[in-house]
Amino acid sequence: MPVWAPETNLMIEALISLALCVGFFVLLPLMLVVGAIKLVVALVLLPFKLLGALLKVVFGLIAAVFSTVTFVGVVLLGLLLLVALPLLPLLLLGGFVWALVKAFSPGPSLKVV
Repeated sequence: MPVWAPETNLMIEALISLALCVGFFVLLPLMLVVGAIKLVVALVLLPFKLLGALLKVVFGLIAAVFSTVTFVGVVLLGLLLLVALPLLPLLLLGGFVWALVKAFSPGPSLKVV
């Protein structure tokens, strides 16, 4: 027998092949059962996943509308402040004059019935 020839130990090879065959016949039904359970769970949860996707779309549209309205409101408020801020001294002066006129004007007379 040459030095480089592999040793043959038939008992170990037979034991390993027997273990693989037994493992195959034990694991194959388990894998099929697990696959069937996963399929049933996926089919049971499918309506909830569809409802979740629908709610995500609806709330996304609501958020888009709300953010657009908020953006437009902020822009309009900014434009209002841009116009009203230079007029603020005139508005304050007008309010002061109105308060003076209102304070010194005679009140309504009391009517005795």
